[in-house]
Amino acid sequence: MCARFSISSPLDMLRTLFSFSPDFHFSPSYNIAPGSQVPIIRKDIATGEAVVSNAQWGLIPGWSGTSKPRSNLINARLETIDIKPSFKHAFAGQRCLIPCTGYYEWKTDSLGEKQPYLIFSASNPLFFLAGLWDTGSAPQEHDLDCCTIVTTEATGTPAEIHSRMPLTVTRDYFTEWLGGMDRTSVPSPSYRETFSYYPVHKKVGNVRNNTADLIEKINLDEQPSQGSLF
Repeated sequence: MCARFSISSPLDMLRTLFSFSPDFHFSPSYNIAPGSQVPIIRKDIATGEAVVSNAQWGLIPGWSGTSKPRSNLINARLETIDIKPSFKHAFAGQRCLIPCTGYYEWKTDSLGEKQPYLIFSASNPLFFLAGLWDTGSAPQEHDLDCCTIVTTEATGTPAEIHSRMPLTVTRDYFTEWLGGMDRTSVPSPSYRETFSYYPVHKKVGNVRNNTADLIEKINLDEQPSQGSLF
């Protein structure tokens, strides 16, 4: 699964690919956790143009009658995305891209302790996760745009850390993913990122920590023991 990631690049990198209002703001964040506001790129339902907006990470299906995200809807498994009631509607017409500069996974070491790693694109400092979005609402409450990250079976380098990985979309496949309605528009491996990784400090496990040093490579020999994921 993907339960923590970073967006450390300035918005100028997004502006080279998409146009959006100067009123839109998103500060670098090095430890994005479920429930956080994140930027997403989606097709505007009225115009069909790609737009950039903020959404809360944790999908709330529009039919659920609530504005509270469920923690188990931060990820959507690609294998069942078109049949699960929580995701199939969004998969058929409400897809998005979620910018990312790296995501974190934990691996249990030989001493039984969980060591975090930053996994990042081998070729693009800013890459894009495949996502779904929806608008949850409840009586007498404001509508709330929300999103989830699509995950798939890990292959290549990430498989050394975890059995799952985010589905990614390369820049030459944005239109197909955002406009797709079924599995024929799921990017093949040739339209996905390849990854590298390195170990990072265990303090990334505390969601209150959100500083630039979280994404720095560490020497495992200097890593303190007994880190906590949350």
